[in-house]
Amino acid sequence: MRETNTACKLIASQRGANCVDTAFLSTVSDEFRTYRDQLRTDLTRHNVEVKVQEDFKDLGGDTLDKLDVYIAHCDAVVPLVGEMTGSTAMDREQQALLKKYPGLVTALPPLAEALEGGDHISYTQWEAWLALYHGKLLLTAKAEPAAPRGPKFAPTEDARAAQARHLTRLEMVRRYPGCAFASPADLARHIAYTAILDLLVKDYAEEAARAREVAEGFIREMAGKVAADRSLDFDGMKQAVRTAIDIYEKESAGGTIQTNIDAIVDEALARARIQVDKGQSGLARATLRRAADAMRREEAERRERYLEGVKALYHRERDIALATFDGAAAADAIFAFAQAIHGADALLMRTLFLF
Repeated sequence: MRETNTACKLIASQRGANCVDTAFLSTVSDEFRTYRDQLRTDLTRHNVEVKVQEDFKDLGGDTLDKLDVYIAHCDAVVPLVGEMTGSTAMDREQQALLKKYPGLVTALPPLAEALEGGDHISYTQWEAWLALYHGKLLLTAKAEPAAPRGPKFAPTEDARAAQARHLTRLEMVRRYPGCAFASPADLARHIAYTAILDLLVKDYAEEAARAREVAEGFIREMAGKVAADRSLDFDGMKQAVRTAIDIYEKESAGGTIQTNIDAIVDEALARARIQVDKGQSGLARATLRRAADAMRREEAERRERYLEGVKALYHRERDIALATFDGAAAADAIFAFAQAIHGADALLMRTLFLF
């Protein structure tokens, strides 16, 4: 019996935004239909709409070409890898694809090895290779051996071996392992609550940035850090993005960089602003800290010179007063020196002494 392949596309639509995130979910339905349905439910909670292969069947061409056209325009590909390969792409389809992309096998040597070795590459396996060729985010999820499968799950030893070779080749291009899942809920936690959510946050941040002319580098860095905060849900992350942009506009982009305080201050503020706009907040903080530390050193050196100077001057004034038997003038010089060193505390001491 022929195995059923299901390719789903995940279309993430931000409410109030013009941009759309798309991801491609590829499964062998006989093995992972339940996982697909659970993932659809969880993604919907994040305003992600899940559709099946029929949604792009009118693109024209053969199946492999349709997959290529869709994957070329999506943001991420999520293969669910188990022990079944699904249907194998026909030779004429593969030849047409290789003619379409002459550099495909050169760009992906492990794929070239598979084709030269006569391996039968399934549609689901091709989807991963196409994602890599088109530079898409590839989120490989592998089922644990004990993970429940569908009622039509019927792997063969040949299929298991083919999947093992496929994963080994993905590892050769550093795209495996991704995550391992043991249940539909486990898969959703890895995909819906991490990788796909990261895409949503990044997309929302970029849309907000375009509307408010915020530097791209800052947005990339900030969105990555917000998305990594798993204590926030999607609404909380959107609020964090808006707050971060507000601070950026007010304090970084809108803040003054010409203070007339000191050349060190103005230079550091200007450099830090450029670094923030490039997404280099760590370097920006280091730039400001170095400038502040330099000013502190200068102040310490200035303070030391000041103390030595006033000490020499007031002590000479005191000595002259003592030499001329003017005790009141000598005392005044001593109190003036104390005030120069200790400020208001010296005045308090003088008041108490006189009292």
